[in-house]
Amino acid sequence: MSVRPRFPPARGFTLIEIVAALVLFAIALGIFMQMTGNSLRAARQAQHYTHAALHAQSLLDAAGHGETLREGVTSGRLDDGTEWSLRVEKADAATIAMPQPQGAGGVTGAPAPLPPAAGVTEPVPVDLYRLELTLRWQDARGRREAAFSTLRAIQPGGT
Repeated sequence: MSVRPRFPPARGFTLIEIVAALVLFAIALGIFMQMTGNSLRAARQAQHYTHAALHAQSLLDAAGHGETLREGVTSGRLDDGTEWSLRVEKADAATIAMPQPQGAGGVTGAPAPLPPAAGVTEPVPVDLYRLELTLRWQDARGRREAAFSTLRAIQPGGT
């Protein structure tokens, strides 16, 4: 009589374990895809706003150079389809809020207020203009808009 060696039964994965692993993998993959999509949308939106800021810088830098700055509204369209509108109005220096430095207990490293000027001061004649630029463009999620504002000091009669 021959004795057959006894081997332990082979143990593999059951069907329930395989299905559970596939469900967990599908959930993790879905979450990963959603996070990737959100990241791509945010990067695309940041790219659009960066382009808008660069366009704004170019348009505001060019305003009033080589020609007299006049009050009013002008508008146009850039090569990439971005629409712009520039409002120019004379500003009163007395009504413009200037940032005030923090006193003791405020922000460390904040500049101290300047002492009053000693002696006779002569006012410098300048015209102050407020330039307000609005950019509008279309992207995958709809119509977008960004607004920019700056001040320009120009000597009377100058460009």
